[in-house]
Amino acid sequence: MHGNRFELSVSPQPRDPDEVLVVPDSRRYGRVEVRAWHDMHQKVHREGYFAEHFPDKFTRLPIIEGTVIEVRLEHLPDGRVPHRPLWLRHSGPERPDLDVCRRGRLRSPEQAQRWTWLVIAACLHPAAAGS
Repeated sequence: MHGNRFELSVSPQPRDPDEVLVVPDSRRYGRVEVRAWHDMHQKVHREGYFAEHFPDKFTRLPIIEGTVIEVRLEHLPDGRVPHRPLWLRHSGPERPDLDVCRRGRLRSPEQAQRWTWLVIAACLHPAAAGS
């Protein structure tokens, strides 16, 4: 993100969240806390997708505004304690519904990461998304 640095590994975050949802006793996860920081701007580098596909096209790289979302669970359905929070990023015309974010059916951090990369690829390469 650009502007004031926002590091996912820092806890607690130096900037207070813009929105918070707390579910004190969910059936599967115990206490669930969802925090959102709106109007964040991702820092895009001239490497990877932009360097490979458009090396001379962009004199200024795009600014992609979105919401950074942190989901913290008291425990997993099998009773284990999660070793880290789940971080999500939302970018769209509307702000995300935090209750919908917490109800996501992603089963693991690896699955969440795969979905994140699929969405990024679809947004950056419209032909891959079928448009």
